Amino acid sequence: AEVVTALAYTEAARPPDKEHPWGHGKIESVGAVVVAGILLYIAATMGWDSLSTIIPLIRSCVRPPEVAPAAMVNDEVVRLFSEGRLVR
Repeated sequence: AEVVTALAYTEAARPPDKEHPWGHGKIESVGAVVVAGILLYIAATMGWDSLSTIIPLIRSCVRPPEVAPAAMVNDEVVRLFSEGRLVR
């Protein structure tokens, strides 16, 4: 990305010539778009790599379905107890 920025800036700094009477300033915008594309690609690659590492870890930590009914009953008992419905 730094090389693209340096090349674009160097090219944009050239004085106007016969083919480009208003100068070469537009190349700086093209360079900025290229740098943005490079950075977006890097960000997407890092995100994909992170997700592909984290998702298997999350799946291995999920409790098996047999535990779910017991957890639901435990949750209801604790909720009723905290609301004072089981104790008078």
